[in-house]
Amino acid sequence: IDASGSMSGRPIAWAKGVAAGVLRTLGEGDRFELIAFSGQPQSLTGGIIPANERSLGAALVELTRLQAGGGTEMADAVVRALQPLRPDSQHQVVLITDGEIGFEDEIVARIVEGLPDGARLHTVGVGAAPNRTLTSRAARAGRGVESFVCGDSEVPASVARLCAATARPVLTDLKIASS
Repeated sequence: IDASGSMSGRPIAWAKGVAAGVLRTLGEGDRFELIAFSGQPQSLTGGIIPANERSLGAALVELTRLQAGGGTEMADAVVRALQPLRPDSQHQVVLITDGEIGFEDEIVARIVEGLPDGARLHTVGVGAAPNRTLTSRAARAGRGVESFVCGDSEVPASVARLCAATARPVLTDLKIASS
């Protein structure tokens, strides 16, 4: 979740709403980490942790405390979030940002280089004019979906879109060959 100064006001509230909505959908067997970034990435959960009533409650409290401020140093946060738990895990990353950066190519390149097998990176563009050059390219590079939030009423639809895209797959490692 982007907590840089450009996210001040309603955008950070919408970003928190999306993050909280996704967290509330996690169940037994899920693991998660909530990473905020502005100057440096900061884990709000102290690393990847199992989803349970206690850990989700603590993450939601930390999320409410999050304030916007500072610059936007996104690259390290993206690289950190893409690190898999184990080689065979289904790994879903949701990048929530207004995308106010000037180095979209670097972020997209880091996603392409660092995206493990079985991983997806989804984007949520927040605010009246999110940087679609970043959000659309990052979602495409991450084999994920892109959604947008520019109002309280759009938060539930964005959460629903993300949840539909991150549900457990019916098929994995499908290969089609012709002879």
